[in-house]
Amino acid sequence: RIGGHWNSSIRVEIDGKKKVIWEVYERPPRNVSAGFNMTSWAIGMNTPVAKGTEKQYAPTDSRFRPDQRLLEQYLTDEATAEKLRLEEKQRRKRKLNEEQGIKHTPLWFEKKFVDVIGEEDYVFTGEYWTCKKNQDWKKCPDLFG
Repeated sequence: RIGGHWNSSIRVEIDGKKKVIWEVYERPPRNVSAGFNMTSWAIGMNTPVAKGTEKQYAPTDSRFRPDQRLLEQYLTDEATAEKLRLEEKQRRKRKLNEEQGIKHTPLWFEKKFVDVIGEEDYVFTGEYWTCKKNQDWKKCPDLFG
């Protein structure tokens, strides 16, 4: 039996024995999470990369999003304008690709039949790790420039 709440804890009961298998951690102070009530894990995922280590990360990594950085500095008007710029850039690229008959294909995944689920799904190719090892990201699109 499984029970609990999404915002506190999840517990299981097996053979009459109850065990908590997940428990929410206390949230960091609002000034640490830029006032967005993020968990410590989310804050860690959004932490900017250290200077000099940028090539270790794909240029498409969300930590390079300029709108996100602006929002974390409480510059909401600038963040909104930047987000709109990025969205318009994506729309222009998609329209151009459609006009040229270019179909979008994911960089790190390929669609193939998966026996376990009995249908097609996107499967990780592993190529990302080769690019990361070689710090060769030239196949990545310029999403944020």
